[in-house]
Order: sequence, then structure tokens, then C-alpha cells
Amino acid sequence: MSALRGADNPGCGTIASPCRTFQYVLDNVVAPSGSVLVYDPGAYGPMRITFPVSVINNGLGNAGTFGMTAAGFAVEIALPASGQVTLRGLIIDGANAVGGAGIIMQAAGSLAVEKCDMSGFHGSGQKSIGLWVSGSGANVTVSDSRFMNNEGGGVLISNNATVAIRRSAAIGNGLHGYSFINTSGSPTTISATIEDSIASQNTAGVYASGGSGLRITMVRVNATSNVTDLNNVDATMRSDGTTFYYRKTGALYVGPLN
Repeated sequence: MSALRGADNPGCGTIASPCRTFQYVLDNVVAPSGSVLVYDPGAYGPMRITFPVSVINNGLGNAGTFGMTAAGFAVEIALPASGQVTLRGLIIDGANAVGGAGIIMQAAGSLAVEKCDMSGFHGSGQKSIGLWVSGSGANVTVSDSRFMNNEGGGVLISNNATVAIRRSAAIGNGLHGYSFINTSGSPTTISATIEDSIASQNTAGVYASGGSGLRITMVRVNATSNVTDLNNVDATMRSDGTTFYYRKTGALYVGPLN
């Protein structure tokens, strides 16, 4: 349990005696596969997560992370391949002046991002991203979340991964709204589905580049008002019910997806 009235000291973590920061709870209180619960709105600091855990704010107002870990991320995740991290109801804010990124997933485990906002990451160019998945073999689901006004983009998947994005929005990001890029220099398999979501006012709404192993499926996506709505270079995009106007070269299949 974390609360604004809490204090980081031995024995904290209950409703009667909550801790103050997420990191103290992770380091000293919660067990693997346990939960960190937010008691009231406020800023609870950055966190580095190394084991399966859930960090949950169930509708108590704006609660989230501010500041950077030593590696330059608001939330840094490195856990075993069999582990899962769930982040729910968090405001992850770069404050428009802090370098680094919102969330980085560096492992092959599973990540669920639910009802979170990631915004205002600037000062690190292409690394100023709301959510960056760099771990090979990661399984990521994003739902009901927003990625707004990040210099480097909303979501970046840069290694082998399976990704599902639902009912989310990437708006006003400096580079791409949702991007899938092979940065490893070797064959990469990325399988991603974007469903019932928005990509607007980005340099590219949905961007994919890096080889035949990149397969992006879009279902009922509104990708409009970007400099380029869809940009797939050496990658395959499939679309059913997606709205877009400006597209660059690449393989695009439009029609019922069976």
C-alpha cells in the first residue's frame, strides 16, 4: 500500500501505515506476484520492477510515477520470461522537461498496461517514448490507455514480440503513434494487432519497418490527421475497417480478415 501520507520505513505497507513510494514497496514489502495498491492520488516516484507484480490504482484519481530511474525511465521492467507485470490506472508523466521514456519493457515476460496515460517525455530524441518494448520474446497487451505529446513517439516495439493494443489513443507524438521497428540487425518477428484505437496528429500514425517478419493487423483504427497515416517499409499491414488517407509504400491488405 502506498499513500501520500505514508512514510518509507520498516513496517509500512498497511492501510494504517502505508509506504510513500512505489520503489520502497517493491524493494521491501511486496512479494513476487503480489500487488502494490494506491491509497490516494499523488506522485509516487519512478520504479524498477524485477519480479512479477501488479501496480494498481482503481479509480482514486490521478496517481502515478514522476521522475526517472537511474537508467532514465519512469518505469523500468526487467523480469524472468515467465513473469507478468500489470500496470493499471497510472499517470506516467515526463513533465515536458525530463529526458528518458515512460515505460521500458526489457525482458521476455508479459506486460499488461491498462487505463494508463503516458505523456510529456522530451529531451532524448527517439528514446522519448511513452512505451518502449525492447526485450526479445515479450508479450504485451495495452488497453484503454493514452500516449500523448511524447517527442520520440507513443509506442515503440523494437524486438521479437507479440502485441495487442485495444481501445487506446496515440495523439500528438513527435515521431510515430504506434511503431514496430527491427533494430536488432537480424530477422525479427513482431505480430501486432491494433483494435478500436486512434492514431492522430503524429508524424506517422502507424509505422512498421524491418522485414517480412513484421505483421501488423489493424481493426477499426482511426489513423487520420497524421503527416503520414500509414507507413510500412518492408513490412506487411492488414486492415479491416481502418480509416486513413495518406500512406507510403509497403504491402497493405485491405478487407475482411479471416
